Amino acid sequence: MSWLMVSWFLAFGWVPLQYEHVAYSNIDLNSEYVATVAQVGFDAKIADRFHVFGDIENFQYFNKEDPQTGGAFKPYRVDYSFGASFDFNEWISIEARHECDHIVKNAISRQGYESSETKIIAKITGKSRF
Repeated sequence: MSWLMVSWFLAFGWVPLQYEHVAYSNIDLNSEYVATVAQVGFDAKIADRFHVFGDIENFQYFNKEDPQTGGAFKPYRVDYSFGASFDFNEWISIEARHECDHIVKNAISRQGYESSETKIIAKITGKSRF
């Protein structure tokens, strides 16, 4: 009887797009505000072979003492991720994925961190029982 199962994978691929942009030498959250995060996503599998997925993650400040608004959520960054994969069988798949981070320009943050990355990956997976 097996008491341990270890899953493993080997992935290799191509990165046709990759960049990062940092407008400051040091980026720090404003300690006067409370930072919050919200995320929504989706995941769909078609015929047990084709997989589509994505999500949006939004970072915002909240300051109830703000003299301009009397308290409001102020987004400062939005991250996106989406992609698709195709499973040839239970061990071999190919995936295309894009992830990007974008600053929300407003009175709090006019500059900051941005990035973008696209990957196309072939993956071999397996399981070993001990």
